[in-house]
Amino acid sequence: MSEPKDFSGRAAQCERLAATTLYGESREILLKIAARWRSLAREEESRGTASTLGSVEPATEPY
Repeated sequence: MSEPKDFSGRAAQCERLAATTLYGESREILLKIAARWRSLAREEESRGTASTLGSVEPATEPY
């Protein structure tokens, strides 16, 4: 699975491309894609944080 920073990096790249494009429609599309990448990064971050909260190591019995 990708790390949240990968999604954030993709979003940043889309934003850089949007800043350099000459066409308004292309800019809008790139910014929407960037927003989606940022949303995915937040989702992954919250899953990672939520999955570690309250976790307990499995009990092992001595043999």
